[in-house]
Amino acid sequence: MVRTLSNSSLLRKPAEIFLFLGLLFGIAGVVFIPYGAGFDEEQHLARIIEMSDYVWIPNTSYPGGAYIYPEVLTLSYQRRYFLEPAGDLLSEKFSRRNDRENLLFFTSRSIYNPVIFLPQALITRWFWRKYDYPFIPIVILCRLAGLFLYLAGSYLAIRVIPVGKWVLAALALAPMALFQAATLSADGFTHAASFLFIGFGVEFLLNPDQPRRSWKIWGFAASLIFLGMAKSGPMLLLPLLLFLPYRRFPSRAWSWTILGTTLLCFAIAAGWSALSIPTSHYGQSDTTQNFNAHLSLIFSDPIDFLRASTAEYTSRFGEYYRNWLASYGHWIGVVPTSIFWLFPLVLGAAVLAEPRQPSFDRRKRLILIVLALLSTVLTALFFFALFYKPGMSASYGKQGRYFIVTLPLLFISFSAAANLPARLHSALRGLTISLLLLVLGLYSFGLYATYYSYCGSTYYTFQSCVQPVYKQIDLDTAPIAVVHSEAIITQSFTSVCGAVEGVRVRTLDIPAGISGTLTLSLFDNNDSLLGSTDVPAASIKSREYINLTLPEPIPSAGSQYQIQITSPDIDPAQGFPLLAATADQYLEGSLAINGFEQENDLIFKYTCPFSWSRIFR
Repeated sequence: MVRTLSNSSLLRKPAEIFLFLGLLFGIAGVVFIPYGAGFDEEQHLARIIEMSDYVWIPNTSYPGGAYIYPEVLTLSYQRRYFLEPAGDLLSEKFSRRNDRENLLFFTSRSIYNPVIFLPQALITRWFWRKYDYPFIPIVILCRLAGLFLYLAGSYLAIRVIPVGKWVLAALALAPMALFQAATLSADGFTHAASFLFIGFGVEFLLNPDQPRRSWKIWGFAASLIFLGMAKSGPMLLLPLLLFLPYRRFPSRAWSWTILGTTLLCFAIAAGWSALSIPTSHYGQSDTTQNFNAHLSLIFSDPIDFLRASTAEYTSRFGEYYRNWLASYGHWIGVVPTSIFWLFPLVLGAAVLAEPRQPSFDRRKRLILIVLALLSTVLTALFFFALFYKPGMSASYGKQGRYFIVTLPLLFISFSAAANLPARLHSALRGLTISLLLLVLGLYSFGLYATYYSYCGSTYYTFQSCVQPVYKQIDLDTAPIAVVHSEAIITQSFTSVCGAVEGVRVRTLDIPAGISGTLTLSLFDNNDSLLGSTDVPAASIKSREYINLTLPEPIPSAGSQYQIQITSPDIDPAQGFPLLAATADQYLEGSLAINGFEQENDLIFKYTCPFSWSRIFR
């Protein structure tokens, strides 16, 4: 593939390759990432629905919020109790319409500039307020609008930037960046605005005195205005403006244009913050993310803040890297590990894909490196500050995606630094494309494994399949099932992965000084005992699992099993607590105590051995 690509004229068109791959994998994500699986999609859609009624300041339709369709919550994949296949959203639930008679009051955390969601608001106004189209298809249409904006902005940035075109194309196609662009999020707009600013900024840094069309200065001005409308992170890129060679610009009017739009950028950002924060959770004194309250804590002991933040980012660098590059929404599922080894090769090939440019000297490279590191550190400190508490040791490591806007400057600074034979540059471009296809293909398979199969991730983890996978356990409000000498507790289940090799049940808060023995047993569909274990109650830890491992995997007729927990000697007045669900969430089985079916289910898991034949079930 690399040799074939090396002979192709496409290797001279990184922007077109980006657009093709972005459309291919982006549209697939738009359709197949389940609604609600994206980060804060419910929040953004609630904001979009409020905007569709021409209400631009968030949470002002009614005091403290707005009314939304219940499907915003009820069809959200994130609100499911289990991590289970989402095929129903594209089948029986695909044509479900909004319930207009039972609106829900909702306070959204999405408080970004309304320009970000304007296309989506117009779509929902037409298809939901004026007409009554089904919910999921219009969500897909809204996602498409956001994806097209992201691809258009990033495409123009790649076309404009004089060096690092392949690096910027690779970073714009990074799995996490593409995931955000394909879901309802403010990040797609923010990333595109950042890439545009970087593209025009590097162009003016390297080529200030070359004759150029006026559209570039207006494009640069537009990118500054877009930065003011985007999320706050890209504002840290603005120091790049301090290093532009204004004296070499063809016209003084160009310098004044940049100065004027920079001031406008700040005015837009500050003005919108002043309008939106008072009605948001950031302005509420009783929330954990009140920024003024956290600033007071930081200034009361800045040494502790620096200690905690340094410990956070040095000890969890790997986690930040993984979540900067590739994760699935709300960090569920397993991303193929090979992606995290392959993508550095993508960047390495992209860095070497362009011949050396004399105008990109050491001074200019150093400027980009310093700005990249400075903006990244400040971004890290800002988001750590939102959750900081004195004496804390962790952690906000799952938010690595916020560095998508700052790190391109770093990688671009290493581009076009080596003069290699032209044929080798061409081969490296082909390698960049090939590796990108491999990375995006693996990520897409992981997306299928996460959202459309029970055990698909075992294909690349080679580990046993553990089911069910819980998403919504609340240990503080969960009910319990109490084991004692007069209670027989049973939980039936249907295996989705074949023969079972072990089961486990989860405990809650175990009373101090408890004595006695628990017996954990597994029966098949014919009530035949498959295995059993006796465990001293005093040896079991609170909020952990009691395990039963079978000597070998044992199938059951219809893949139906029954877990039984009993005790010959635990005092009924004391009892041993097992964690239960808040309702009858598990539809493939039921909980019974002394033969009487309950309204809850135990929190349990069963394990099936890895099998290649199970992958596409």
